[in-house]
Amino acid sequence: MLIYLDLETTGLEKEDRVCAIGIIAVDGDGVSTHFDLVKPPRKIRPDAMAVHHITNEMVKERPAFDACAAALWLKEHNESENILVAHNIGFELAMLGGRTAGDDARNNSVAILFTKLCADPVEIQTHLNLEIVERSRR
Repeated sequence: MLIYLDLETTGLEKEDRVCAIGIIAVDGDGVSTHFDLVKPPRKIRPDAMAVHHITNEMVKERPAFDACAAALWLKEHNESENILVAHNIGFELAMLGGRTAGDDARNNSVAILFTKLCADPVEIQTHLNLEIVERSRR
């Protein structure tokens, strides 16, 4: 299964956190989508709001990341035969770090596709301390 992941965050710094998670999963049975707004443990920065248009008011009554349905789905489907796809996978995994779904993504032998243009696979491997997985179609 291909799992396309996109996160929106409170900002771009290490201390920032997820405020939305979106997933599109594609497999032989079709396509499923999963989206949740998440109540982050810190306020969304104005510069981040200007990009994703998610406000503190919109997330104040939402569940925490670990309790949201999309994060639970991601954790459940974090298996070695699935491929995680994201535009800036280093950022996405860093933002998931310290949370159950992110820890699982780092600890499993999940294949990862990095779609950001001009990506250097060696740098990604070094930065994330991950093994780059090559797969061939059969």
